[in-house]
Amino acid sequence: MRRFVRIQFKQLTLVFGVLALCAFGGCQRMSDTDGDTVLVFAAVSLSDSLSEVGGAFREETGTDVTFNFAGSQTLAQQIAASGRGDLFISADEEWMDFIAAKEHLEAGSRISLLSNRLVLVSAADAEFRVDRLEDLCSLDFEFLCIGDPDAVPAGRYARKWFEQERCGDGETLWEGVRSRISPAPDVRAALEQVLSRSDSIGVVYRTDFLRARERTKLLLESPLQDIRYPAALLKGRENVSGGAAFYEFLKSEKVMAIFERHGFGRVE
Repeated sequence: MRRFVRIQFKQLTLVFGVLALCAFGGCQRMSDTDGDTVLVFAAVSLSDSLSEVGGAFREETGTDVTFNFAGSQTLAQQIAASGRGDLFISADEEWMDFIAAKEHLEAGSRISLLSNRLVLVSAADAEFRVDRLEDLCSLDFEFLCIGDPDAVPAGRYARKWFEQERCGDGETLWEGVRSRISPAPDVRAALEQVLSRSDSIGVVYRTDFLRARERTKLLLESPLQDIRYPAALLKGRENVSGGAAFYEFLKSEKVMAIFERHGFGRVE
């Protein structure tokens, strides 16, 4: 059963990725954007905060912003395949490195925009209690719901966190729980898996826990401090002035206050 669930989510990730690449890579041109609209490819964990930021930008400048929210790995593949978009905001440095290697970034525009943290969660009605991460070695749960650790930033961070702890027999915690992993195409999907089952736990960003805290129980917060959201302008963008204006807007105190209200941190 566990193997079936694991494969099923990997297949869904592949299907959604192919469909998304088709939509953005040339199979059809997006009909809801034009030269007056800023097109931003952004990690799905930013969807609530950036939607608010986009509204504030439109109110201040009169320029619309269209967001394409998805897992950073999917966005990077879309950008590489289509060459579209004005900005990219990733949930980790590796996928921004991928785009840089493809020479899609505007020189000198890459910045570390925000920080975040991982948390271990369950559904609010679950009876789990975790005082230390190594408690998972003996915790009776069915599935560990995380972003696909082979691609999704939140899943990669979760693996790094779990590899730092060991169970009693000497194996890493990651090795001890990997047979129960239920991989998801992005961190929001991982959270929805957790909330749908009282026998599961999950690793998501603190910001995602905060937006669903009425339905979610916080079990443990990760000590990892190196989660960064890089942002950069994309080379060959359609809206040169609008993209540059939104890029500068992202760094303003007004926008940082919005991000902080949603639980994101500043990069020190």
